[in-house]
Amino acid sequence: MPFLYVSAGCTVQLVSMHDELRCWLKLVASANPDLSKGELAELSPLGLAMLGKGIGEQVKLNIPGINIHFLITDILGD
Repeated sequence: MPFLYVSAGCTVQLVSMHDELRCWLKLVASANPDLSKGELAELSPLGLAMLGKGIGEQVKLNIPGINIHFLITDILGD
């Protein structure tokens, strides 16, 4: 299986480094993602932080007053 990097169309499993909660998000190029379907806009802060990352890499998002860290544990191609 080839090594995958996060790009638009991929579905990514993230694990919170804070509380180990897991979620699946699909990165989409749309400016209006359907959050009820787990879609996340590619150009959102979290989407931009994930782009180009691979399995086992950390995603760090720094919002004023909040630091959020996730670990990418799986990537499904589009």
